Amino acid sequence: MPPVTAAEYRKRREYEEVTCPSGDVFRICKPDLSIFIALAGELPIPALPDADNATLQAVSAEEEQRNKRYAEQMLVMGVVSPKLHNDLDATGQPLLHEETHNSLHLSELDRMDVMVLLRRISLKMGLNTEVAQQAQAFRADEERAVDSGASAGIPPAAV
Repeated sequence: MPPVTAAEYRKRREYEEVTCPSGDVFRICKPDLSIFIALAGELPIPALPDADNATLQAVSAEEEQRNKRYAEQMLVMGVVSPKLHNDLDATGQPLLHEETHNSLHLSELDRMDVMVLLRRISLKMGLNTEVAQQAQAFRADEERAVDSGASAGIPPAAV
């Protein structure tokens, strides 16, 4: 089999154009999942709605920060055009690249556009409610095992 060409490789990357509520069109791709494992040791799993399916379950401040980092990273990695970034200047303010006009800071995006882009990128990654339910059940089982002493004799770093 001959080696793959760059053009063939890019074609298989499956870019998709998404028209957002603002009317702007963004080009997205499926981001490399290994970055999420490097960030927090696990994949970004979407939050589950509560029983009435109207609101998301309450999460701790730590989980909320982790979810925010995941969302920002998904946007930066998943939106191909226009290029997005979440760089901050020395004072912690968004770094705007107005002079180059070739990238947008996440803070410049319309909130509804962000929601649509996150949803579409999540779907490309295969992260949906079913996956969230499986992950939640797994995490609950893992917590019960730790609470019941099933991990006795195992170093805390290995649990």
